[in-house]
Amino acid sequence: MKIRERVKYREIGMLLIVLFIALGLVTGRTGYLDSFDKSILGYVQSGDSKVAFTIARSLGIAGSAAGYVLIGVYLLFKAADRKNYLDFKLYATSALLNTAFNQAFKLFYERVRPLDFSRIEVSGYSFPSGHSMAAMGVGLTLAYIASKRNRRAKKKYYAASIVVALLVGWSRMYLGVHWPTDILAGYLGGAIVFLLSINMEFKKK
Repeated sequence: MKIRERVKYREIGMLLIVLFIALGLVTGRTGYLDSFDKSILGYVQSGDSKVAFTIARSLGIAGSAAGYVLIGVYLLFKAADRKNYLDFKLYATSALLNTAFNQAFKLFYERVRPLDFSRIEVSGYSFPSGHSMAAMGVGLTLAYIASKRNRRAKKKYYAASIVVALLVGWSRMYLGVHWPTDILAGYLGGAIVFLLSINMEFKKK
């Protein structure tokens, strides 16, 4: 990563942090956007379909901790040389930071899940969405790792990671386990962790 790119990423990261904190203040603590959240959830859940439920449930399982552990194990087995090992370390750093920050913020905000909309039973607090945060943060990290090997497909990798994150966010709303603002906060938090992870990699180099 060039110095100019590092400065740009740092500025973007600061903006994302400000947005994340602001969103937390107006949702996680005050409930200011509750009416907005309820209207969006009502719209997302307006169509009751077994196919949609199955897809949403499958995305939830794939985006769970077990799914990311499997990816980490795969990268670890490929880490036969220094380059692949550094990729594994970057991925592991991103995954661990996503988990740690997500749990810390959930305990801080203690936002209750949308129980009136829930289609499955899930425990724990709601803000920010762990699945959405991991899908964005870890997904962008995987896109970054893949783009280092094939720079021509860089845009495709990042586009694919964002599409997957959007689908995961939709699935959490369709299942009624997160408010829309939880999803948005998860995206912001994941992007922040991604930028932090690649910045740490740059410092190590």
